[in-house]
Amino acid sequence: NHALGEANFLMEASVKNSNQLYMMTALEIYDAIQDDGEKWIRDNGDFWYQVNAEGEFFDTDYPVLTLEDLTYAMIILNDHSILGEFPVFEKMLLSKLNFVTANNYDIPKLTVERIINLGYGEYVEGYENVLEF
Repeated sequence: NHALGEANFLMEASVKNSNQLYMMTALEIYDAIQDDGEKWIRDNGDFWYQVNAEGEFFDTDYPVLTLEDLTYAMIILNDHSILGEFPVFEKMLLSKLNFVTANNYDIPKLTVERIINLGYGEYVEGYENVLEF
């Protein structure tokens, strides 16, 4: 989620400041996630929290924070008409979303709205653990 959050921040900053360097850096981070995204998915559908210098993944990811960052990244990429260049994001979204809903974690309403806007409303339809803030 840290890399996603940083890339999302850089994309926002690139738009607000008309700074192509910020956008290029953000896109490089998204590309790295695209390259290794499937490795982050654990057998239970959740994500690993971190990877060390030897490429070993370990620790448990935040239950919902990464879902929030991932949906926001997908909205940003969609707004720039380049979401299709990052197909692993969909796989990661569905994996994390299935994990979160199967374990009845609370999902912020804004994140649910993003999921619906991205076209995955059927995965949250009728889900009751939605936070109204």
